[in-house]
Amino acid sequence: MSEVTTEMAQEERASRPFEVTVNDRPVTLDEHRMTGNQIKAAAIRQGVPIKEDFVLSEVLPNGEQREVPNESPVEVHPREAFWAIPGDDNS
Repeated sequence: MSEVTTEMAQEERASRPFEVTVNDRPVTLDEHRMTGNQIKAAAIRQGVPIKEDFVLSEVLPNGEQREVPNESPVEVHPREAFWAIPGDDNS
């Protein structure tokens, strides 16, 4: 396969919608590089009962969670799981 053909195949695969879960609900995404705010906004548009100010975390394979930054892009992969919960306001 030529280098150009390989790049085109990668771009096509990257632009295909894929599914993740947010709070155990399916969410379809179109981009593999997204911020936490973008993931939460997509989930809200698709009916996941969360709010924009919730804290988003990625569920790691070992069951631990890693916070997803609101403004910094992260790599998102098909079948990844996320949790969005109200943040601590400590007031």
